[in-house]
Amino acid sequence: MLLLPSCAWCSHQLYSLRHTRPQSPRRATPPRHIRPVRPVRPIRNARSKELIGIGIHAETKCRYCTLFHTEAAKLFGATDEEIQEAVHFAKYTVGWSTYLNGMREDYDTFAREVQLIKEHLESKAEV
Repeated sequence: MLLLPSCAWCSHQLYSLRHTRPQSPRRATPPRHIRPVRPVRPIRNARSKELIGIGIHAETKCRYCTLFHTEAAKLFGATDEEIQEAVHFAKYTVGWSTYLNGMREDYDTFAREVQLIKEHLESKAEV
């Protein structure tokens, strides 16, 4: 029995790998619920995509997806240091999310503060 990862994107990747030569036209495309969502500006660098996958699945704790993305990242030339950085960044961002939600920080105040930071940084970039 094959256990598929819980992540829809990874499931799609495994589906694509296992069905490169579909037996019928119906199997040529994966079911709609596991098709990947395309970003407005797609990430063209495969190594970056896999490093993002490592960070995401380190947090979701899906060992299948973490293994898949780690090995894929290595195939695309990622170093151990880059993989470690991806995991540390995931830990860092999730930690702040846990803190802000756990402390029940006011979302509207937070959104205003983020906007002020953004405006400040944009003003410095224009100089």
